[in-house]
Amino acid sequence: AVVSTQSGHYGRDSSCCAENFELRKELESLKKLGKKDQSKLINTLQEALKNLESDLIREKNKYQRSLDRKSSECKQLIEEVENLRSENRALTVKLRSVTTELNIAKKKKVPTATLR
Repeated sequence: AVVSTQSGHYGRDSSCCAENFELRKELESLKKLGKKDQSKLINTLQEALKNLESDLIREKNKYQRSLDRKSSECKQLIEEVENLRSENRALTVKLRSVTTELNIAKKKKVPTATLR
């Protein structure tokens, strides 16, 4: 199975694709020659091609796992930021309330120990 990809996205991907292409060209030229003594070389090249394709699939899977992990981390951080903003708003409201209560108590000259 031939794996197509966009070059530059998966680290070794472009070098693997180039090597894959070169091996395919060499394989085709050897098949055209039809020499029996080259059948062993053809088999070796086919095996190398299979290995390169397997490497490419492994690299893509590794990249996808990394991308999934980073996406999950981003979602978690966004949720944490939203929670912290909400907590900050609640604390700001509470601070205003306590400040207002303190100002009222100062005006009435009530001892602060009896406020709460």
